[in-house]
Amino acid sequence: MEKNILTDDMLQAAFALRKQEPWNVLGDYNIFAVKLSCGETGYCSVMGEAGIMHGLGLYVGRKQFSSYLRSLTIQKEPHYEFLENITSLDYIVCSFDAAKDIEANDKKRIREFSQQTNQTIPRKNGWPNFIKYKPNHAPWRMTDKQDAQNMTEAMRATAFLASYMTEHPSENVGFGPEGDYPGYHGGKTAPLLVPTGEERYEWSAIQLPAFEDEEYPMARFDNDIMAHRVKKLPMGQPLCCRMLHMRQPALTDQHSTPIYPQLLLVVGKEDGYATPIMGKDINIDAEDTLNKLGETICDIGMRPEGIETAGDKTYNLLKHFCERCGIPLHKKKKMDETWEDVATYMYTML
Repeated sequence: MEKNILTDDMLQAAFALRKQEPWNVLGDYNIFAVKLSCGETGYCSVMGEAGIMHGLGLYVGRKQFSSYLRSLTIQKEPHYEFLENITSLDYIVCSFDAAKDIEANDKKRIREFSQQTNQTIPRKNGWPNFIKYKPNHAPWRMTDKQDAQNMTEAMRATAFLASYMTEHPSENVGFGPEGDYPGYHGGKTAPLLVPTGEERYEWSAIQLPAFEDEEYPMARFDNDIMAHRVKKLPMGQPLCCRMLHMRQPALTDQHSTPIYPQLLLVVGKEDGYATPIMGKDINIDAEDTLNKLGETICDIGMRPEGIETAGDKTYNLLKHFCERCGIPLHKKKKMDETWEDVATYMYTML
């Protein structure tokens, strides 16, 4: 397993941020930007105004900021949909947690640093915890040097901004009304901090970017024999198909971050009979998955009169397969109730 990064600079910036308590003057809707030394723009969101979780989320670039915008619409029900949204998050965070939530080696390192620098760790939510959220992966400790550097710079800028705002109203800094969250269409004005020296910043403004959805290339299906077998079958009930993540993460090897395995859940629209199709790897292998879908249809002995799905990911996986096999493919706004009932049940089982 890759070793997590916990430098003196990270810890010093985290201790300064915790001492400043930026959640007392900033809400998670007060998005501000920081010009990072790597050349990218980092979008920052302070968590803790509601008193539930204290920390700083950093979204680097437009693609990761789209992850923030997506997070604003996440619902906890149904459970499988909540997991699908969580596995799409893409950002890094420094949260301040209880001692019991910190990994033993990190706890030792943080305690040693606090003693060496004569700083006190607050008893309540005082331990810095650096976590990386990466699409399709389980939340994991920070192992990338650039992520560590970006977060360090963002924490320093946040502490500076919070200190400034203790004496200046948010409107003077460049924020909108309280509770005014950014929208999917972008264009909201936000403060931009550009470092000019140690703990010195030049103030500017930036237009927050619009939401950028994930693009999924169409998977090719070139198995002529399988396409011919499926085409010859008599017509049968329609199927509902959509890709899902299993809720238990798994390791691909001993040096990688755990991944949430994916599957294609196939459900008969009329009889509710379900077949989960796993790839030969824990990542979806399009060719292998589509061949298994063809075998599943041949085992049923009926070519579906149509396949229903929702979302671009599964639609683009199935599009060429359905064209080759003579199966109409329909993209719906939401899945059929029969499929949703099976997905909810399988979520608890897998």
